[in-house]
Amino acid sequence: MDFSLRETLKEKVAALDEEGVLSLVRQSLESGTDPMEIIAACEEGMRVVGEQYERGVFYPGLWTNWWN
Repeated sequence: MDFSLRETLKEKVAALDEEGVLSLVRQSLESGTDPMEIIAACEEGMRVVGEQYERGVFYPGLWTNWWN
């Protein structure tokens, strides 16, 4: 998986963009990307989600920083 695709997948996971993630995962699998590389990119995005949640930036499905 090239760096830009990995970063894009990470960003889409972090943004909770389900359709975008599924599209990139399908594209990556069809191009022969090792599934473990795909999982690693998704894991990086989930790490961002966890960090944002810990800081109170958002709760999945409900943005909470709009009143800050």
